[in-house]
Formats: sequence, C-alpha cells, structure tokens
Amino acid sequence: MASRPPATIEPHPRVGVVFDVKRFEKPDARGCAHGCDEVGWQDFGGVGYKLNVREEVQVVRIHQNAQKNGDAGIQRHFEARADEVYRLTAVVRIKRQKGPFKCRVNISPRKLNGPQTGTEGNRSQEETTDNPVKVVCEQKMHSGTEQVTVRVKFHTFDPGEGGEGEIYSWKLERLR
Repeated sequence: MASRPPATIEPHPRVGVVFDVKRFEKPDARGCAHGCDEVGWQDFGGVGYKLNVREEVQVVRIHQNAQKNGDAGIQRHFEARADEVYRLTAVVRIKRQKGPFKCRVNISPRKLNGPQTGTEGNRSQEETTDNPVKVVCEQKMHSGTEQVTVRVKFHTFDPGEGGEGEIYSWKLERLR
C-alpha cells in the first residue's frame, strides 16, 4: 500500500464559517485541488482511482478495473474539542455509475492523527443526476476528540464497480 506524509491539521476554528470553497483550483500532481488532501490512496494503494480539477470542479473517478473497493475524494483536518458541533455542506453530482456507487459527505471526530473517538457523521447521495444536489452532514464531537476530519468522497462496495462524481463546492461551519 502506498504511504503519504501525515495530514496537515489546521488550527482550531472559531465559531462560524471555517471554509467555503465555491471553485476548486490549482490541483497538485495527483489531481487534488489546492488546500485539500486526497482520500483514496489508503483504500486503493494509489491506483484504481483518479482525481482532477475540470472547469473549477473537483472530479473523482473510481475505475471499474480497481482491484479493491473503497473511498476516493478530498478531505481537510482541523483541531477540535469535545461537544463542538460542525456542519459540512457539499454540492455534488454522480455523473455515471456501474453498480452501487455513492457520494458520502462525512465528518469524523478523531484523536490527533489517530483513530475515531466515536461514530462519524455520514450523509449520502446515491443516484446519478443531471444537476448537482446539496448534501448536508452535521456532527457533535465526542469525548476525547482532538481533531475533526471532513471529507467528500465517492464509494464503491465491491471491486468491478465504479463511476465518476463531481464536487462543485463544500462549506464547513463550526456551529458551537
């Protein structure tokens, strides 16, 4: 499995809008938009999926010939504390799919660079659409939380499934 350097954990955000990305730009060599870390290399070993930015949209493709199933997409990490509440709003579209293929908007309370501290918040979009749709996930941080990881990712259940999804925007708010 491919390895990556530890994720950048951004400072503890104040109450209000943490980030609001309406256009994705400046992808890195792996196709992940500026300011984001990629999701996928852990599940797919760096192969079987592709990220790119096309016309200010983050595009995620999981190939049908991928040898494994899993998630691919984008993520960011922030310092966090127990009892804080976060809301992640993403505008997404499943452009095409083969087999079960869905978009997951995800908030994960974690130990610093470590495991989850409890249940993560997930909301999903599972159907292809002609137009983008809004998906909202809200999550309270559990006891022991030191970091929150927010993700928008596309998921396959079994090898041989795949598809292409688009992320048009994403916004994170710290509610309290």
